[in-house]
Amino acid sequence: MQPWMGVLALEPIEGAPLAGRLLAPEVAERLGELLAMQLGRFLPPAHEYALAWAAAAYDPAQLLRRGLPLHAELTHLFQAGQRAGLAAGQILTLSAREGRMPTAVLEPDAALGDGRLYVVPVVVLGDEAAIEAASQTLETVLMDEGLADPRIVGELSQASGARFEHARWLSLTDLAAMMAAQLTHVGMAPAWALLEELLYAEEPEPMAVDTALGQWITLEGEAVRLAVEPYAAFAARHPEETPDERVQAWLARIHEQRQYAALLGAHGITLDFATEAPARIVEGCLVDRRANGEPATALVHAHRSLGPVAITLADARGQVLEHRQPLSAEALRAQLAALQGAGLTITQPGTVATVADGSELAGPGPCPVQ
Repeated sequence: MQPWMGVLALEPIEGAPLAGRLLAPEVAERLGELLAMQLGRFLPPAHEYALAWAAAAYDPAQLLRRGLPLHAELTHLFQAGQRAGLAAGQILTLSAREGRMPTAVLEPDAALGDGRLYVVPVVVLGDEAAIEAASQTLETVLMDEGLADPRIVGELSQASGARFEHARWLSLTDLAAMMAAQLTHVGMAPAWALLEELLYAEEPEPMAVDTALGQWITLEGEAVRLAVEPYAAFAARHPEETPDERVQAWLARIHEQRQYAALLGAHGITLDFATEAPARIVEGCLVDRRANGEPATALVHAHRSLGPVAITLADARGQVLEHRQPLSAEALRAQLAALQGAGLTITQPGTVATVADGSELAGPGPCPVQ
């Protein structure tokens, strides 16, 4: 059987998050009947349909991943159930037992946290002609008549402990269009260009996009890479700016890098990083090596909103050995743990320190006399 893929989109009233992401089996069974009843009113009567859905609330990003994994899993589980008698006219409700969904794919991703929009994934199944007819109808009618029935909203409100500002049916295509519009609104349209290619292309075409701050992200195969450069290289390209302006512009780029890494990560895409020699990427850090020697002191450069952004190592005489820019939270934690484990003298002034002309990051200075 072929699937039509859609969602029930839920937008809680601000300040009223869901008490939990999983619906109890008894609630799920009641809801399954209500969902099928409402969708059935929209479907062409000349065909037979089945319904499969997951009784849980997800962040939209978990659905919009390469291969559309949740909808693919619902389709697969229904098709597997056909061997046990599932057929057109029936509902497959997949709900939690003892706090766990039936498969790992259907577990809500706890790392995505609580957002402003949750979605319940649904597939309508039928033969090829039935799904073609359903798709044509649903893509049109849901825009005008897609508000969820009051009984559905009532069940969900009671089960989740939340009140909903909006609850409506969307095709997965409509959900993707909504996400694209939101990213464009916040200046991250290039991210959607990458996501769209990875979502829908069987073999993604190579491409490159330019972010709002002029950073290049490339797609090659399924690998997504962002080009980064050390602070000194960035400062050399902006000689007309004051030292403070350079630092602020560099911090803005780091903020943008983190935004893209978080957004793509939510969609199941790891953002890799690339740089040009002599800089290197080592253990998740952008490393700008300046001299050989044994590190004795470290200066942790930080920003009040971004937290630590770089680490400068120096020897006992104060000579700068290298600057390191951790490119992920994991790399930062590993670097700080390594510094503490090595017994280095660590200075954390709570700001980004540069040399007087702002051309490069400052070092921590010599070790204090013991």
